[in-house]
Amino acid sequence: MPLEIQKIVHQDRVFIQITVTDFIPQLPKRLKQIPGTFWTPDLGWLIPYHKSAYGQLINLFGRENITVLST
Repeated sequence: MPLEIQKIVHQDRVFIQITVTDFIPQLPKRLKQIPGTFWTPDLGWLIPYHKSAYGQLINLFGRENITVLST
């Protein structure tokens, strides 16, 4: 699976952290379609920990391309 996701806390807020396991050239452009998405050098891509953001992630990349890691 090219994307691995997990729940994390960053600056007292909860996010879904996205780790890329394969090169996806369109990744930044697609992720930026999800409101509240941002990238940090230390943590990588973060999206809000919210049902709607998760739903958009599934729609953009497909459930078959996402692995949920346990926290």
